[in-house]
Amino acid sequence: LIIFSFQTFYRTISWSSEENFAATQLINHPKSERTHNLLAQIAFKQGKRELALSELEQVSRINPADTSYHVLRVLAWCQDTVSEKQIVDAIKTTATIQHRKSARSVLYAIRNIEYLHSNGQCPAVSRENLLHLTTSMVNNPVIRNEALKYHIHARALAANNRLNEAKTFYLKAWRLKQQNLQPVFELIQLLRDNMRVEESCKVIEELLRSPISYNNNDTIKIDSLSASCLRAN
Repeated sequence: LIIFSFQTFYRTISWSSEENFAATQLINHPKSERTHNLLAQIAFKQGKRELALSELEQVSRINPADTSYHVLRVLAWCQDTVSEKQIVDAIKTTATIQHRKSARSVLYAIRNIEYLHSNGQCPAVSRENLLHLTTSMVNNPVIRNEALKYHIHARALAANNRLNEAKTFYLKAWRLKQQNLQPVFELIQLLRDNMRVEESCKVIEELLRSPISYNNNDTIKIDSLSASCLRAN
């Protein structure tokens, strides 16, 4: 199996110094998770999704605790076709994964799935299934980086028109990492788009009370938002 893996990779990949290093590692360390993960990354970069996923399958065989393959498969094919079973497997993996490095891979894969979905580039994943994914992510304590988790989940909630819950998670994301204004700016826009101007102004008031020093562009935007609230009143 290992020899076959090397031969397949050798025939398929366009070589560079990175690929040469990875191939050498595969010969010397055929059962290394790190090596197969590296080969998968190289294949993804070159647009060879099936090869990349076969390498990730190797990782899951070497370490059954690493089931991130299921979520990465959805990311790889979300612009084309993903079966309902594959979605269910990804949701289950997200909810139950305990392998910390894999959990980080799952987090960033879901972030990318949500990003593609928000730009209309992930038709294979429905809004409802996206929300199932992000809910599983938020509820799994092994998946760290709460600020990012909450932000992704807020966007999925907003996509499903669950605005009050989205507001809660947008605020959680921003309050955990106040130097990152993207969640709060998105929330303000969401509230205004839904004619909830008074609520948006209350969020802006909280933003103005933040002890964080923002850069000039952000300060200008905050001042502009504040001025619009004054005009509205």
